[in-house]
Amino acid sequence: FARLSVAMHMLEFLKGDKTELQDLVDSTADLVAGNYTEESWSALQEALVEANAVLDDVNAMQEEVDDTCSNLQAAIDGLVEVKQVDKSLLEAMVNRVLGLEEDKYVPATWQAMLPKLEAAQEVLADDNATQAEVDKAWNDLTRAYLNLRLKPIIVQKGELQDLVDSTADLVEEKYTEESWSALQDALDKANAVLANDNATQEEVDEAYDNLQAAINGLEEAEVVDKS
Repeated sequence: FARLSVAMHMLEFLKGDKTELQDLVDSTADLVAGNYTEESWSALQEALVEANAVLDDVNAMQEEVDDTCSNLQAAIDGLVEVKQVDKSLLEAMVNRVLGLEEDKYVPATWQAMLPKLEAAQEVLADDNATQAEVDKAWNDLTRAYLNLRLKPIIVQKGELQDLVDSTADLVEEKYTEESWSALQDALDKANAVLANDNATQEEVDEAYDNLQAAINGLEEAEVVDKS
């Protein structure tokens, strides 16, 4: 009677229906750990271990199955996606700068750009870089890129040299003191630009125009005939 009583008592407990729990476990198969925060992913793994244990238990009751199913659903709902860092703009700017030819740019502006380029490359290579770091690297490199200055065109600088050379045969005594002084000032500035490897195109053009104006402005001195 005692044995039969226990057996009858056990029949009151229904075997749990695990269909929903199995479906829920299967739904996590395509989830990728890298897409979620470490904490929320760890909680999911713990819930999955518990769920698989219940699925393997042939004597699991319905209440236990339901609780496990609820816990797993909560873990799935609690997954927190990792914010993806967009490096596309930074990568494009780095590639643009790497495609430039150094010898075409004023050395001072090129050297000022190099540290920004190196910093941007480090951020690109850093898998843990934040979006804020990526944005700052892009902004700094873009500013440095926009500050690059092309070297003066060699032909135009050569024209300035030709204009300077054309004054070599001029004789001071033939011109008024004021106009000759203006010519010397223009020559000094022109020679300074020619000697400056970092001279901009604007400086070359200005030196050329000023020197040409000084040459055109030479006034012949009045010659007194005492014969």
